[in-house]
Amino acid sequence: LDSVFEQTNGRLIGIASAGNSAINACTVLPAGNDAVVAVAASDISDQLVTFSNFGECCDFVAPGKDVLGPVAGTLTTGGFFSGTSFSSPLLVGTYAVLSTQSSCGTRDVVCISEFVYNRSTKNVITGANLGQTRNALPYSLTEEQESSGLCSNTLSHRPFVFFEIINVFLLIYLMNAQ
Repeated sequence: LDSVFEQTNGRLIGIASAGNSAINACTVLPAGNDAVVAVAASDISDQLVTFSNFGECCDFVAPGKDVLGPVAGTLTTGGFFSGTSFSSPLLVGTYAVLSTQSSCGTRDVVCISEFVYNRSTKNVITGANLGQTRNALPYSLTEEQESSGLCSNTLSHRPFVFFEIINVFLLIYLMNAQ
């Protein structure tokens, strides 16, 4: 994995789920790799979910319990799913949206990561296993979306969830259409 990142000259962001074993994410791959941005899972109450891996290798915590998602084989039915595998796509969408909004350019992965972290909501996640987990909840509304008035502040620090779920549905639709 290290060689893949080295060969791309730092222009590739690896985002991975932290894992669902309630252990230190630094002990598992790919989450434990320094070149990977690892994502732990939270619930709607901003609690680190009990199954989520945790620790200093977790760079973000994103919703990963009862996340609305598409059901295979249909474009009209959704279901609720849990796991850090549902947290990581939310962060991927956040990176994609915010990489176009930063002054970093789309190739400077360190700058983009700092930009995403700086826009995240800090210290709202709680939970028994939080430990050394970086307490950052991603936030993907762009400044234009915030100032448009179309997005109310009623969702507090979680408005990115709606936009990323829409992005995931759209991506799956486009993949199935081909």
